[in-house]
Amino acid sequence: MNRQHFRPPFSTTSVPPWGCPACVEGGLTIVMNTLRIEETTISRKSQSDPDWEPNWTRQQFSILLRCNRCEEPVFSIGSTMLMEVEDEDYRQRQVEALVPKFFVSAVPMITSPKSCPVEISAEVLNASSLYWTSPPSAGNLFVSAWSGSWII
Repeated sequence: MNRQHFRPPFSTTSVPPWGCPACVEGGLTIVMNTLRIEETTISRKSQSDPDWEPNWTRQQFSILLRCNRCEEPVFSIGSTMLMEVEDEDYRQRQVEALVPKFFVSAVPMITSPKSCPVEISAEVLNASSLYWTSPPSAGNLFVSAWSGSWII
């Protein structure tokens, strides 16, 4: 597991090399023109505040990803944020980034060995789906799944 792949935020034009939940061997890529970003109602209303600044903006996104091998579709939803980045001339600028909260189908964080019982592999994938909304819950489920594998 590469921990950097699971630390949001991510670019609006590319995603980390996440594995495919269906074939496991392929990687997910963004399907062009499927990124949709909408500003929240509260965020729009806050713009009338005389002290309003761009970093007060709150948006939500949805995007379609597809496996580059088996073409499995994976949808992600979440929020956006502004990030400070340095360009090639060492100038600071703000870019919009994606903060995923949910994936359908779950992006696998850990690949179970082929000898692992199907029930345990399924629980590990369930834990992967929880990671984006509740990392502690995902950790508990990972431990529970792998602890169960020693009993079987």
